[in-house]
Amino acid sequence: MAAKQNDTGAFAPLAHRDFRLLFGGMLAGSLAMPMQWVAQMWLVIELAGKDSAPLWLGVTGFARGVPLLLLSLYGGATADRMDRRRLLLLTQASSFIVALATGLLVVADLITLPVLILLALISSAAMSFDQPARQALVPDLVPRHHIASAVTLNSMAMYGAMAVGPALAGFLIGSAGVGWTYLVVAASYIAVMAAVSMMRTRSRPAAAGARRSVGEDIRLGMRYVRSEPVVLWLISITFAITGLGMAFTNLAPVLVKDVIGSDAQGLGLTMAAWGAGSVLASLALALGLRSVRGKGLLLLAASALFAAGLAGFAYSGSIALASLFQIVPGAANTVLMVLGNAAILSVTPPAMRGRVMGIYMMNRGMMPVGALAAGALGSVLGVQAAIALIAIASFVMVLAVTALQPGAWRRLDAAIASGSAQEVAPPAAAVEPEEPRAAAAARP
Repeated sequence: MAAKQNDTGAFAPLAHRDFRLLFGGMLAGSLAMPMQWVAQMWLVIELAGKDSAPLWLGVTGFARGVPLLLLSLYGGATADRMDRRRLLLLTQASSFIVALATGLLVVADLITLPVLILLALISSAAMSFDQPARQALVPDLVPRHHIASAVTLNSMAMYGAMAVGPALAGFLIGSAGVGWTYLVVAASYIAVMAAVSMMRTRSRPAAAGARRSVGEDIRLGMRYVRSEPVVLWLISITFAITGLGMAFTNLAPVLVKDVIGSDAQGLGLTMAAWGAGSVLASLALALGLRSVRGKGLLLLAASALFAAGLAGFAYSGSIALASLFQIVPGAANTVLMVLGNAAILSVTPPAMRGRVMGIYMMNRGMMPVGALAAGALGSVLGVQAAIALIAIASFVMVLAVTALQPGAWRRLDAAIASGSAQEVAPPAAAVEPEEPRAAAAARP
């Protein structure tokens, strides 16, 4: 995995074969996820009916989030204890089975809301293991000084697919139906499994980790997060934005259908606009991440833009205006996720990355609380007021956690730069820290 020290271009990680395979798999898998998400929400609306749709969307969002909240820590520890490539194959196979089963049940007209919620639980449980393993695998595939660029490229793949996936899902739902949309999603997971199976990189469980219980591994990971102010701050603000702010997605279909008066294609267009904003932000970060100074301040500004764009979306009144407003939070959320992932992966010891990313991914598990709150607020206040209130609350939470950790946001530049001139660290199997290690470069 040797690489030239001056090889620092935005697309330099693609010079590494296994990263190219992961990147290609990300393209297919990232296309499947938003398609499945749009299809699921539209199916809930069709099954629940207009009056109870907001509540059932909240229940479905709760079902998607509970496994992420309960299992992400265990999934992160598992990613540090076994071959991450093999773990990805298992999770993608599970996602394939769920999508295939859902599609066949819809085509056969046998799907019900309880069955759909059960399948959402299973799919989310697989995601609890998939995401920590996927994120922790990236530094195993590229030199250390390529980590930030690799994270940005993965984000471009994911959010680029989000720009296409929702619109494609809307088109397929309108032309072929929800069931066939799910079957197309299932086929996408086959492509992901093929790409991952061709990778040569293997990560082995650390010897020290084999002597400890999973619970002890998880406690060690949590202790490490508490010991690193930058990591703790990043995880805290993503809990505010993703755990609460992203709860608006459970009300977006109702806003599009019942307030704006559009259809599945309209919903797909607004979600595609979110993806377009994400792609623009990813491209800007890929080309200028190293030259950006004041990254902590940039994250705070992105949090404010996220809230403002979301509030504008709530009162947009038309698909065109709603799509325009969706570009803003899409771009802002990408800035938050890319910079957060890059900093965390740069400063975290290799043998600890799965656990730390498991903790980081718990932000999605907080969405059940936000989803239920969004559903309840939507039923009482109306979807527009509920989305606006969610936007304001998410930004207030960002300000609160920043005030509780003064100075952490100023250290983000040093955290991301910490691996900029170093080769990739030894494999995860080689070193297992007995105690959390401070990332010296991230400290003032």
